[in-house]
Amino acid sequence: MLSVAAADAGARPRLTPARNRPSHGALCRRLGYICAMFVHSAAFYDALLDVNGAMREVARARNPGVPLHETDVADFSLDARFDVVTCLVSSIAYVRTLGRRRSVVAAMHAHLRPGGVIVVEPWFTPESYWTGTITANHVDQPDLKIAWMYTSERERDRSVLDIHHLLGRPQGVERYRERHELGRFTREQHLAALRDVGLTPRYESDGLFDGRGLYVARDGG
Repeated sequence: MLSVAAADAGARPRLTPARNRPSHGALCRRLGYICAMFVHSAAFYDALLDVNGAMREVARARNPGVPLHETDVADFSLDARFDVVTCLVSSIAYVRTLGRRRSVVAAMHAHLRPGGVIVVEPWFTPESYWTGTITANHVDQPDLKIAWMYTSERERDRSVLDIHHLLGRPQGVERYRERHELGRFTREQHLAALRDVGLTPRYESDGLFDGRGLYVARDGG
């Protein structure tokens, strides 16, 4: 697990393993959007938000003491400001439209302290997204078997993932199916949304995960 700490002007924010971080809240305040990674460990964040009640409940049980807010990421208002605001693991794609993408950036910027940093991990661009594939992940334990598979397709300007889950225990096998629709935005659209609220953004091609890259935007203070 990584935490995002404030960096010197012009430098990339330090991505520090949680075990090496300073005491909670000692150097900077951090706000993040709940996603799969934060359900498991978010102790280095000062606040998290999500509109999904099930995600919040799991995150609350695993991260006692971290404030969780029920709100739409494109229209939220907290009585606090933060040094770092993050939206990771491609969660930004679930806003789906460019208009809501701009609203998310405006809300993030409104909660940023002078000189603070916004970090966004994007979904694939229209050019880099691939279709006609099958992706699978598996868990194989003595009394627990899980298969998670999905196909990747396009519908207009969105990615569509047809996701199937098989959950097997000695008592029986359960099956679940989900349809995920994600917006695909170009690199310039991401950068423009950040510039439009007065931030200075840049794109980091290496990123955190499988070539999606990372947008780091600093407030001029």
